[in-house]
Amino acid sequence: MNDFLSGHKDINWISYNPAAGEVASMLDQYHIHVIVNDTMQHTIDRSALYNMLDAHHIDTNIKYIMFTSLDQADDIFNEAFLHEANEYVKMSDFDQLPHIIRQAATCRSYTFGDQLHTLVHGRKKLLVQEGYGPLLHLIVKGKSQPQIARELSMSTAAIAKKINQIHQMFNWKGSIQQLADKCAKWGIL
Repeated sequence: MNDFLSGHKDINWISYNPAAGEVASMLDQYHIHVIVNDTMQHTIDRSALYNMLDAHHIDTNIKYIMFTSLDQADDIFNEAFLHEANEYVKMSDFDQLPHIIRQAATCRSYTFGDQLHTLVHGRKKLLVQEGYGPLLHLIVKGKSQPQIARELSMSTAAIAKKINQIHQMFNWKGSIQQLADKCAKWGIL
């Protein structure tokens, strides 16, 4: 990647893999606009990935591009959603990386790149079609399962089943409240 990007003079590229606690000093040392991270490189030691993602959380103006070997849209969406990526580039589309870096670096209002926006829109459409939207909206509002069951005229067992289905749809391990809040933040609801 270093050799490829060094040929693009308008992209100042550094290769850096900070250890825990080094992220803040890295941000002080370098003026970072975009982070490109190979998520598959970190399948054994996920701590390096999480250390890099700290920069994205410390400074929300930093855009995060996920470089991935994943091919299935659902897998790509779930990985991007989990790590709050702004865009992704498939390894098979490596030559598009400079264009996507430039796009992310120059647009301050950039939430999602074109490719990830398409996946987010598809997930939103699926949630609406499957009837999960109203449930997630009520969860975002802090409603309990019994309250949701009453408002949606469903049993609490049916609500629990829908929540389990949503967890599976997103391959989500956290709480349903965290998932619903993230869906709202991403504009999926």
